[in-house]
Amino acid sequence: MTIKFESDRLVYRMLCVDDLEFMLALTGEPDVVCYLPGMITDEGMMRSWISSLHPEDNEYLICLKETGAPIGECSLTLQADGTSCEIGYMLLPQYWNQGYGTEVAQWLMSMAKAYGVRRITAMTHAQNTASVRILDKLFFKRNNIGWMLFETPDGLQDSQIDSFLYEINEV
Repeated sequence: MTIKFESDRLVYRMLCVDDLEFMLALTGEPDVVCYLPGMITDEGMMRSWISSLHPEDNEYLICLKETGAPIGECSLTLQADGTSCEIGYMLLPQYWNQGYGTEVAQWLMSMAKAYGVRRITAMTHAQNTASVRILDKLFFKRNNIGWMLFETPDGLQDSQIDSFLYEINEV
């Protein structure tokens, strides 16, 4: 039996190997991953990663409630201390600017609250204005500017970027 969760317009279920083709399409979409360096695009690596997932990894396929069509992926990563987590999400471009990103982030925040988490973080690149807008709307605070590893045609490069770490200390 597949465990499913719902929000207003979306259904969330644990990722499984049957989602391999969709996940490769999602991470193969340049507009989706341009601010997400290091995404898996190799079929073997993706299959291995999905196969290694456990329910406590909280990696979800996002589907439209009305049609069941997959539109993205999201995650809630609990930290070892049990009091904090990081949320993340990716949506296909045709579903941007329709409120789905905000709905996913709100759902992830409610899941974090159900886990008893007191601190939620999310990282996004400063130039990813849509995600910045979502996190600002949900009252996340900019906390840090950091470094990220980018994959280029010449290999991986370490580069300082305007990435923000957001957090909510009272969920």
